[in-house]
Amino acid sequence: MITAQIKSLALHVWRDALRNRGIQGLVSSGILMLFVSNVLGNMAVGGKDRVLQNAGFWILGIWGLITVAYLGFNLIRQEFQRQTAYLILYRPISRSVFLMGKFAGVVLVLMVVYAILCGIFLLHLKWNGIAFNGSYLPALVFIAAEWILMAALSLFFATVTTPVLHLFFLTGIVFLGHWLQDLLLFSQRVENPLIHSLLIAAYQALPNLEALNFRQAALYADAVPPDLVGLAVMSWLGWVVTLLLAANAVFLKRRLL
Repeated sequence: MITAQIKSLALHVWRDALRNRGIQGLVSSGILMLFVSNVLGNMAVGGKDRVLQNAGFWILGIWGLITVAYLGFNLIRQEFQRQTAYLILYRPISRSVFLMGKFAGVVLVLMVVYAILCGIFLLHLKWNGIAFNGSYLPALVFIAAEWILMAALSLFFATVTTPVLHLFFLTGIVFLGHWLQDLLLFSQRVENPLIHSLLIAAYQALPNLEALNFRQAALYADAVPPDLVGLAVMSWLGWVVTLLLAANAVFLKRRLL
């Protein structure tokens, strides 16, 4: 019963996304950017293959953030503004099921967008004669995993903040998540005790997105140790579950009217 309700809500999000010109525009612009990277590669003096791969990985990463931010911007708020959420929640559907259905729908949309962009990226590399190596699999899989983690972050902030703060916090945490090591180094050099403590607290509290980053290994054809993959999976799963539980706890206590 619960599984069917979550599936129904997820498909509702999916059907809305199909009709959304913003999502169509994001996919089209992502494909365009992948082809523009070919021009940049041809302009490079040597290292064309490196430029194309770097640009492709960067586009896959940043387009995930843009797509998640676009979908999550009104993920919960828009439902209440249009009053469709009240119609759903008045039925025998719990708030937890409503939230998980929305999350499942966003993940479904994200994975379809990712599959399209990733497929174009790989075809683009093959067209340019760039060979794939074994490290491409974990690199591409964990980029998709990062999209899902960003969706969980977006869901949490959608339940606790305004749309503007939602966008600010999501973008800030994603960028800081990739710069945690720099944050740690900076904290060791700063002399102010308060700033040092704040930086250490941020380092310990924020998700380490670099733990999911195997793009350099794919770029240089380096083998990815299985223990690093295992740690990445555990870190990713822990953060996704924690964020979903936190979002659910906040939404259960939220006053709807």
